[in-house]
Amino acid sequence: LSLLNYVVTSVASAMWEGPKRRKRKAAEQRVCRAERGRRPERTAAAEIFYSKAETARYENSARMHITQRHLTERALHLLALPEGSNGLILDIGCGTGYSGAVLERAGHAWIGVDISQSMLAAARAPQQRRDVVAADMGCRLGFRKDMFDGAVSISAVQWLCFATQPNHDPQKRASQFFKGLQAVLSPGARAVLQLYPEQPSHMELLRNAALAAGFTGGLIIDYPRSECSKKLFLVLITPLRTSMQVRMPPPNSTKASCNTRKRARTGRTRANGKA
Repeated sequence: LSLLNYVVTSVASAMWEGPKRRKRKAAEQRVCRAERGRRPERTAAAEIFYSKAETARYENSARMHITQRHLTERALHLLALPEGSNGLILDIGCGTGYSGAVLERAGHAWIGVDISQSMLAAARAPQQRRDVVAADMGCRLGFRKDMFDGAVSISAVQWLCFATQPNHDPQKRASQFFKGLQAVLSPGARAVLQLYPEQPSHMELLRNAALAAGFTGGLIIDYPRSECSKKLFLVLITPLRTSMQVRMPPPNSTKASCNTRKRARTGRTRANGKA
């Protein structure tokens, strides 16, 4: 699958919309508008919104569990890892570990990052050997360069578009995030970010930051005709390194190292002569 800055749209088969279907669709749209009005990003900062009580509601919701599982399975499919490979995956905004469980069942190792301590405490369930780290995705990710074979994020990256703290600048935070993400992914690896942008300008902000960080890729939309079921996946690909991009020593470094070795040999000869 080659994705180079174009939109791939998954379109369900067209159906004739009778009166009952139109009525049901109108009801769905009202529910979706009401849900958008209660966006958590406009309620409080993520580390405050996802309190112990909210985390417990999230963790005990069967609907949330099923939704997150389906979204992660789709993201894993779009990640397009080599068949039979067991990769190391970064889960951005890992929450209580719903998406990580899907990665585990697929045979992959994963490391999760989240800003909510309550979510991370739930992810570190008893008898679960999970590596999760408290981190703000609006800052550079503190991992080794080229460490991960891929990255997924489910329902989290849209938080970058909101200034939930007085010192937050969405544009700078998005730039830091994508630069850090590009650094920790191996060359040619993919990141699949499922997100809920509130408005087109948010999608454009994220797209521009990803392009500026060196990513290529595209936007995949599942169920584009459904107001409630529509899902957006930003699929990003890190650039492959060419031979010209390999770090070469400075022009004078070879000469300098030769001179250093020559001085060392001279020094050892003089020392032996004195002895």
